[in-house]
Amino acid sequence: MNYFPVPRRRMLACAISLLAYLISAPGMAGTTRAPDTVAVADFSSCAKPVWPKAALRQEQHGTVTLEFQIAADGTVAVARLIKSSGFPLLDTAAREAIAKCRFKPAMAAGVAVQAWTRMQYVWALEGPARSTPLPVHVPFQYAPAELRDFLVKAKAADTIADPLQRCMAFPDLPNNKWAAGLPAAYCHLLFDELITAKQVADHLDRGALGELEARYRRDLDRHFSKDNFSEVIHRDYLQFDADDDSAKLTARWIEKMPDSPFAHAARGWHLERLAWKVRGTKFINETPEADVERMSAIARSAVEQFGIALTLEPRLLPAHAGLINLAQLTGSDELAELAFARANAVDPASRELSKAKMGALVPRWGGSMEEMQDYARELEPMIAARPLLALSIILPPLEEGNIAYRKNDYAATIKVLEPAAMLAPFPDLYSQLGVSMYYNSADAWQTLARLLVAYRYDTTDFEAARARGSMMLAADEPAWALQTLQAALALKPADLHTSYLIGKAQFALFEYELAEPFLVKGLGAPAAHDDALYVLTEAMLRARQLDKADTHSSAYVRAYPKSARGWTQRADLKERQRKLKEALACLATFLKVVDRSEPGWKNAIAFAEKTILASKSKANAGATRVSGAKK
Repeated sequence: MNYFPVPRRRMLACAISLLAYLISAPGMAGTTRAPDTVAVADFSSCAKPVWPKAALRQEQHGTVTLEFQIAADGTVAVARLIKSSGFPLLDTAAREAIAKCRFKPAMAAGVAVQAWTRMQYVWALEGPARSTPLPVHVPFQYAPAELRDFLVKAKAADTIADPLQRCMAFPDLPNNKWAAGLPAAYCHLLFDELITAKQVADHLDRGALGELEARYRRDLDRHFSKDNFSEVIHRDYLQFDADDDSAKLTARWIEKMPDSPFAHAARGWHLERLAWKVRGTKFINETPEADVERMSAIARSAVEQFGIALTLEPRLLPAHAGLINLAQLTGSDELAELAFARANAVDPASRELSKAKMGALVPRWGGSMEEMQDYARELEPMIAARPLLALSIILPPLEEGNIAYRKNDYAATIKVLEPAAMLAPFPDLYSQLGVSMYYNSADAWQTLARLLVAYRYDTTDFEAARARGSMMLAADEPAWALQTLQAALALKPADLHTSYLIGKAQFALFEYELAEPFLVKGLGAPAAHDDALYVLTEAMLRARQLDKADTHSSAYVRAYPKSARGWTQRADLKERQRKLKEALACLATFLKVVDRSEPGWKNAIAFAEKTILASKSKANAGATRVSGAKK
C-alpha cells in the first residue's frame, strides 16, 4: 500500500534557461584572456527530463541552477550544483539530463576553448503561463551592490598562476582610504623576483662572482630609483635562515668574495636568525643563562658582519635593518639609536626600516604604545611619496588588536582593526579582522571581502583560509571553497573541522563518494558534528547507499532527537526503503519537534500533515470495507 499518493495535477515538462555569461574556474589557472563567445546549448540534443517518481508523488518542484565545464569539442566535462531546488531528487535528475546535451563551444581568437557556463531547470506545477521571464542567476547575486564587482574580480584574479600578476589583478576593497599606488607597490614588494639561495650557490659553483654581485647591486639600486623603485633587496635576504645550509653557503660566499658587502650582510642575517632561535620565544629574564651567553656571542658576530657590510656599502639597508633587529634582541638601546640614526640618514622613508623600528617599539620589547603612535605620526607626511609606509603606521592598532585577538575577544578586535583596515591592506591585520568577524557572526559578505584582501597578499594563514572557505560555501561558490579548504588542510592536515568543510564542498559539487571520508573525519570536530552527520547522511542518500544512510540517520536522530531536519531526512530515507509505516512515524515525530514559527518549515509541515491525513483516511476506508464484508 502506497501512503504517498500521486497528486491529481499533472506536472509540466521542465523549462530550461541558458544563463548567458561565462565564469572563471579552477581549471583555467593561468588563463588571462576570456573567451570571445559563450558556450551555447543545442537543445534538440538534450535528453527529455524524467520526473523522479518519488518527487512526483510528493509534488516536489523548484528551480535548479547548474554549472557546466564545456570542453572544446562541445561535450559536458564537469557538471555541478550551484543552487538547489530544495529537493535532491530533482537536482540530480536535472544534472543528469543537461549533462547529455551537446554544446557549441566557447571561442577565443577563433579557436574552440574549454569554458564554463550555467543553466537552469525549472520543475513547475501545471498552471497559468508565466508573465515574467525566469530570473537569471549571476555570480554573488545576493551580495551588496558595492561588493558584487569586487567579489567577481577577486574570483577571476585567483585563477591566474603567476603570483605577481594575480596580486596585481585583484581588486581593491571598495571605499578604502589606501594611499595611491599602495596596493601595486605592495604586490611588487612581495612578489617581484628575488635572488634565491639556490641561485647564489649556482653563481658560486660557476665562478660567476661578478654576475652575482651585479644582481645584488641592481636590486639595491632599485631602492633608490624613481622609475623602477622596489624594496626587493630586503627580500633577497629572506632565505638566509638559522640552518646549517645557510651557515655553509654564507661562509663559502665570504671565502670567495671577502670584499662583497652583500656576502657579509647574508652572513649577518644567518647569524641574526640563529641568535633569535637560540633565545626562543621566552622573555630574556626567563631564558637559561647558558642560552643567553650563546645568544649574545652569536649576536656580536652578527653585528660584526653587518658592520663590515656597511663599511663596504653604507647604503645597504638590509644591514641597517639587521642591526635594529639585533638591538631589539639584546635590549641594547645604544645600538638601536645608533643603527636607526645611520639608517635614517640613508633613507628615512624605507618601509622595511620603519617596520624594524616599529617592532623595536612594541611594549613587550621595551617600548610603548605611545612611542609607536608618535613614530607613526612622523611617517604620515611621507606616505604620499612612499605609500608602503602606510603598512607601518597601522602597526600600533594591529598590536592593540593582537592583544584582544589572543584573548578571543573578537568584538574588541573588530573595533580596533576595522578603522586601521581602511588605511592599508596589511594581510596580518585583515586576517585577524576577517577571522574575528567570522567568529563574531558579522555580515557574511563583508567578512568574505576582508578575508579576500588578506588572501591577495598571503595565502598561508590557516585560520583565515578555513574561515574564507566556509564563507565561500555560504556564498554558493563550492568549487572556489574546495580549492581554498584543500590549501588550508595542507597547512594543518589534522584539523577535523577543515575536513568537514571539504566534505561539505564536495557534497555541493555532487562528489558524494569523495565527500564521505572527509565528512566522517569531520564528525570528530565537536562544533561540526551535527551538520557533518546530517550532510553525510544526505550524501549517502544521493549516492543510493541506503544502508549507510540508515546507519548515519539513526545516529543523527539519536544524537539530536529534537532536530526537525533529522526527522524529515529519515522519513525520506524510509520512503526510499519502502518502509512506509516507519516513514509516517518519522513525519509524526517531525510535527512534534518542528518550530512552527519558522516560515521555512511551512511547506514541509503542510506536506507531513497531508500525508498523515491521507494515510489515516485510507486506513479508515479499508477498515470500513472489512467490517462490511464481515456483516
